[in-house]
Order: sequence, then structure tokens, then C-alpha cells
Amino acid sequence: MIYKSEHSEAVKTAIDEVVKSAGIKSCSALARRLDVSKQALSKWRVTGLVPAHRAMQMELMTNGNVGWKDLCPDIVSDFERCQREETIYESSR
Repeated sequence: MIYKSEHSEAVKTAIDEVVKSAGIKSCSALARRLDVSKQALSKWRVTGLVPAHRAMQMELMTNGNVGWKDLCPDIVSDFERCQREETIYESSR
């Protein structure tokens, strides 16, 4: 069984937007541009988990039209959760 992030649909949409915005013909062509296998890109689309450095590459390909935060919402969510927990901890002191 493959782990699937709660953000998987949003990430799939963001990857599709990278293909459109960068003027790439297909996800297979995007995989070639990123120098990754088609299977790796497919796994990112299914799981919703994109390596941060690949997300940055895609942001650069789209001239910022699709940001790394759109491709890695799990990182953003984790950071925001930690910030909330830190605020709660600080306010309870």
C-alpha cells in the first residue's frame, strides 16, 4: 500500500499546472526535463509528496507561476503546525 498525503489531489493539480505553464507536452516530458523517471513523477502525483529540490526546479521552469509551496504543501502544513504548537507552548509559560 502506498502512502497518500492529504494534499495529493492539490499536488497532482499543481504538477499538471507545471506542465501547462512551462509549455511542456506531457508528464513524461516533464520527467525528462527534471531528469527523473516517469515512475518517480507518477509516484509524486499519487502520493502528493514531491522532493523540495524538485519543487524548486519546477517553480523555476514556470517562472514562479507554480510555486514550491503548491508542490510541497506538506512542508508548509508541518511548519504551520509547529508554529502553532510553539505559540501554545510560549503562551502557557
